Amino acid sequence: MFYNEEVEKMVLAYLIKDVKHINTSRHFMRPDFFYFTNLRRLFSAIVRVFDYWHMTLSYEVFCDLLKKANMSVEMETTFQILYREIEAIEVDEEKFNYYADALKDLKIKRDLAETASFLTPTAIQNGTGEAMLMSLNERIHKMRIDSNMLVVKKNFMFEKDFVDARIEDYEHRKQFGDMAGIPFGWKKLDDYTGGHYPGEVSLVFSRTGGGKTRTLATFAYNGSTTGRKGMFVTIEMSNIEIARLYDSRMGRVHFEALKKGRLSPEDEEKWRSLLSVMSEKDDKGLYVVDMPRGCTTSAVEEEINTYERQFGKLDFVVVDYLMLMDSVERTSNVHEKLGNIVRELKQMARIKQVSVLTAIQANRKVTEVQGEEVGTEHISLSDQVSAHCNNILYLYRTADDILSNTLQVNLVKYRDGGNITFSVHTDWKIAYIGDEALSIHLTPHMNLSTSPELKPIPEDRPRAPRFSNINAGPM
Repeated sequence: MFYNEEVEKMVLAYLIKDVKHINTSRHFMRPDFFYFTNLRRLFSAIVRVFDYWHMTLSYEVFCDLLKKANMSVEMETTFQILYREIEAIEVDEEKFNYYADALKDLKIKRDLAETASFLTPTAIQNGTGEAMLMSLNERIHKMRIDSNMLVVKKNFMFEKDFVDARIEDYEHRKQFGDMAGIPFGWKKLDDYTGGHYPGEVSLVFSRTGGGKTRTLATFAYNGSTTGRKGMFVTIEMSNIEIARLYDSRMGRVHFEALKKGRLSPEDEEKWRSLLSVMSEKDDKGLYVVDMPRGCTTSAVEEEINTYERQFGKLDFVVVDYLMLMDSVERTSNVHEKLGNIVRELKQMARIKQVSVLTAIQANRKVTEVQGEEVGTEHISLSDQVSAHCNNILYLYRTADDILSNTLQVNLVKYRDGGNITFSVHTDWKIAYIGDEALSIHLTPHMNLSTSPELKPIPEDRPRAPRFSNINAGPM
């Protein structure tokens, strides 16, 4: 038989010790995951206390529940001893998922064994074909839910919890108005979309060198500076390179000079001081995950689970970028691969209730059209990608844009329409893309002789006003 008492007790030990494990397990775990009756009843008590008071089951509360159950003294003592035994188990915080998955797998194997025993020649001979098929479908459907292959939420339209959820959602949107989502940080984009929301996928596309990574880094920076918790999963660039973009933008220090170790003394002192101050804060900022190989949606979801166990609910995830990810479903067809990946990202976004932002290349045909003529058909392999995205942005620069330091943005698709073009200002020197035109003051003695494109801004050039906080809604 497929059961393991040690695994069941280990899972209960995690649930007794930390409420975050109960919150995580409530998405998929039920009492019948436990084979042993007493352990199943203990799990039910843990869930009951969490549902009522959002706390772990303490020994004192458990004893009180036992008294109210009117059980025999012997049984009550048995449960008290069981609780103390489980309470004494030492747990490793990093291994909760391992034991939870082991418990889930044992449950699925028991269901498979039960289903196999159900399909005996006698049962097949005696049962009618339709009734047999329906019973088998129900069993398989249940196993898919238990294994997380299928996630189903069911509500009656007017049941109280569902009504309360809708009222709560409305009150949130009423409080923050048009900016109820996580801000992109570009005013026109936020005006049209209201920001990006949990459960959504936003896609940026352009030709090579069009600014995809810098745009994703900008959205991550803007979101994290409004108090949202964000994760940046980088596949193409290292975590240090992503941090360099962040540092350049935050400290307004020259990106190339920072990259080459040639900051002016003044800028280096400013940069070091800023990092020192930020490292002392409780909020450690954007969470960067460097995953150069094996980046699947499942791997990203596991990183989200790890993050949330330690730091609480995550708001958004940036993946840079789509074409470098691997699909969980193996296929040699690149169209199917990318289609599978973006579909998996959409499913993950909805299940984990995070906003996902990612990027992809534009195909060659995009060079044959201009501005608002660009559509989803100009995304590489778009027949498999665009349908799963809530917001789609196309980035491009004309010759005039290069001279004026601007970037054109075509909002190809969003919830309420599409094909809206607007421009944003850029300052590549400080990894900036935004609503205002900025400039930085580089010191004249900065030695950039080997990089002619990096020249100090003349001292007589007026400074731009300091960049104010983004009008980004809820803090």
